[in-house]
Amino acid sequence: MQLALAIDVGRAFLLREAQELQDTETAIGRSPMQEYVSAIEKMAVDDAGRKVAARHGLHVADAIDPHLIPPGPFWTKRWPALKELMSPQYSGTIRPPKAALEKRS
Repeated sequence: MQLALAIDVGRAFLLREAQELQDTETAIGRSPMQEYVSAIEKMAVDDAGRKVAARHGLHVADAIDPHLIPPGPFWTKRWPALKELMSPQYSGTIRPPKAALEKRS
């Protein structure tokens, strides 16, 4: 129950942090949000993160809202692996930005 709440709190924290960013901070390439995404990803892939996902169906990576990352390399390079760390129910709700899909073609 604590982990489920922590995942929700983590997602709310990321949203608040993203709202405080200036457009210029996200327009120059790597979004400052990616540092948070990397930290959460690290927790999701460590032994405890994998065990809790397998045993209880709680995926630490569900704390990440990838829509907070603007179109760019994140969506083509990191998103495919990151969504594998999320629950199928949550990752199924994520739609890459149209611009990211166009770059794949």
